[in-house]
Amino acid sequence: MSGDPIRFRFARSDDYPSICGLFTSAEELFRAFPTARWPFTLRQLHRITEQRTDLTVVSNRGEIIGFADLYDLVPRRQACIGNVIIKNTQRRQGTGKRLLEYMLDRIFNHHRLPTAMIAVFEDNRPAFRLYRQLGFTVVDRETRRRPDGREAVLLQMKLGAVTR
Repeated sequence: MSGDPIRFRFARSDDYPSICGLFTSAEELFRAFPTARWPFTLRQLHRITEQRTDLTVVSNRGEIIGFADLYDLVPRRQACIGNVIIKNTQRRQGTGKRLLEYMLDRIFNHHRLPTAMIAVFEDNRPAFRLYRQLGFTVVDRETRRRPDGREAVLLQMKLGAVTR
């Protein structure tokens, strides 16, 4: 048995309050889930469960410290990783990278898809650097509106299974 306290598993409905609690500000919520409204509620999360797949939590000694899911899964083509969040006190410890590697494994090995997509706001430098480190490249950009009305540039990034 490994001494590693980090675990990955599919989210259950009794995890939902903890998942909602990962978002501690409107800005954090916007970066992970731009169409959601602050504060993030169980009702909003429930809507996600109806539209997405592979809803995954990461836990440390039983405490939920991260979440991600897949959406726009197109058989034999691609899936997008979305709603990536790591508890703010657990960041910069490699957990986000491990969660993304887990989600990439789901895309490439479980679903057997050739392409993974992810989106990141241009000003989210730590996430952008991580995605580049994992091999993602920018393929498109679009402008979104933040809740306060300011513009934000959203970068669409792509990773092919053969480039990993």
